[in-house]
Amino acid sequence: MNKKQLHEAEDLARRRGVSLDEALVQLGYISSAEISQLHETQFGFENFDLATIDIPAYVIALVPESFARGNSLIPVFIVDERLRIAMGNPFDLQAIESLRRMTGLEIDPVVAPRKAISDAIDRYYGDGREH
Repeated sequence: MNKKQLHEAEDLARRRGVSLDEALVQLGYISSAEISQLHETQFGFENFDLATIDIPAYVIALVPESFARGNSLIPVFIVDERLRIAMGNPFDLQAIESLRRMTGLEIDPVVAPRKAISDAIDRYYGDGREH
């Protein structure tokens, strides 16, 4: 990626109110999977494969569908009063703090490609309507 492409992505991010990562993906300069791998290698976040796990219904029930879709995240499991959340942007501190207040649990973010998160949300919550 060159400086011109980076500036184009920054402009798009500002105009649409999305993250730089999301703008880069929308412009086709990098894939969602590559973003997840970058978060893992550069920042130490675990990269989660949502297609290979079964998320219990009681875990899904902790997070409203609208919040999951709006923040590109999905709860995965609970261990020792800690909720593991797969996120497209594990640096979204506002979403993490909201989840902490919402669930009463400490939040452990992991990364997953936004497409995989979207597919998992569709699979576990249904067709996009609140239930």
